[in-house]
Amino acid sequence: MNPDDESYRLLFSHREIVESLLREFIDEAWVKEVDWQTLAPYPTVSPLEQGGERRSDIVWRLRLRDRWCLVAILIEIQRYRDRHMALRMLVYVALLYQRLAQSERNAPIPPVFPVVLYLGSRPWHAPETVEELIAPAGARYFAPYLPRFRYFLLDIHQLPETHGAGNNPLFTYIAKTERAKTPQELCEALAAISRALPAETFPLLRRHVTIWLRRVVLYRIAPRFSETIPDVYDLEEVHSMLAETVEKWVEEWKQQGLQQGLQQGLQQGLQQGLQQGLQQGLQQGLQQGLQQGLQQGLQQGLQQGLQQGLQEGTSQEARRLFLILLQSRFGEIPEAIRAKIDQASAEEIERWTARIWQIESLTDAVAN
Repeated sequence: MNPDDESYRLLFSHREIVESLLREFIDEAWVKEVDWQTLAPYPTVSPLEQGGERRSDIVWRLRLRDRWCLVAILIEIQRYRDRHMALRMLVYVALLYQRLAQSERNAPIPPVFPVVLYLGSRPWHAPETVEELIAPAGARYFAPYLPRFRYFLLDIHQLPETHGAGNNPLFTYIAKTERAKTPQELCEALAAISRALPAETFPLLRRHVTIWLRRVVLYRIAPRFSETIPDVYDLEEVHSMLAETVEKWVEEWKQQGLQQGLQQGLQQGLQQGLQQGLQQGLQQGLQQGLQQGLQQGLQQGLQQGLQQGLQEGTSQEARRLFLILLQSRFGEIPEAIRAKIDQASAEEIERWTARIWQIESLTDAVAN
C-alpha cells in the first residue's frame, strides 16, 4: 500500500477527523441534518484493480436527524490525477453496495456519498461524472440505460483558508500542514494541531498524526529530518524538535546562499567586464578609423593575454575571446566550428588566434 494512503487511512480512522472534514468543507444541505452521535466506521475490504492484494476502503456511516436514513461516506485518497476517476469511484460504490446488500439482505441499501481527496500539486482536470467519459455519439438513444454518477472532489490545495462550522477545525489544520512549503509554515500548522488535540484526550489520534507527519509531510518537505523521527515520538516532541532544527537549517541556508551569491556575482562581474571592455575598445577603434592599428593591437594584446591566461589556467576565456574575434570577422559561427573550438587545446587556440587576420574563411580559422 502507498505510504500516503496508509497514513491518511490512519487519520480517517478517527471520527474527529471525518466529522471535521464534513462540517468544514462539505457544503451540502444534508450535512446540517446529521446526527453526529451516529457517525461510526463501517468495516469493509475491497479488491484492488491490479494484482491479488486487497485494500481497506475508508467508509463511515451516519443517520440524519429528522429521518431514519443511513448514509455511507466513502473517502478515496488520490495523489495523482486520473482521467477515469469517476469510473473507479463508480466501481468502488458498486462493490460497497454489493457488500451492504449481502450483509443487510432485507433492508434497502443506503445512499453513498463518494469523496475524492486530491493531494496533488497540479490542478485537477479529470471529469467528475461518468457521463463525461461516455462517447456522445448515439448516447441519446441509450440515455435511459447509461449510468449517472458523480463524486465530490476535495482538492486540498484549493480549500479556502477559513473553515466552516465547528469549534475545532482539525481538517483545516491538516490541510494547512499538507500545503506547507517551508519548515516555518509546517511549525505553525503543527502547533495548531497540537493545541487542538490535548494529549490526555486524544493519545491515539496524536500518535497517528505523528506517523502521518513523518511518512508524508516531513518526508516531502524535509526528508533528512523525517528519517530521525521514529513512529513512537509524541506530537509535542516532534514539534519541539522541528522548531529547534528549523533555526539550524535557516542559518545553513543563509551561509550556502552567501557563498553561492559571491561565486555567481564574481563570475557575472568578470564576464560583464570583459564584454564591456571589448565592446568599448571596438567602438573607439572604429570611430578613430585606426583599423590597422586595432588589428595589430588586438592581435598583440590577445596573444599576450592568451599567454598570460593560459599560464593562469583560463583557457576557457581564451576560447570565448577567440569566438568573439571570429564573429567580428565572419558573423554567426556554425555549431560544428564551435564544437571544434570547445575541444581544442590551449596551444591550438593560441595558434589560431595568431593567424586570425591572415585567414579567408571560418574553415581556415580552425584548420591544423
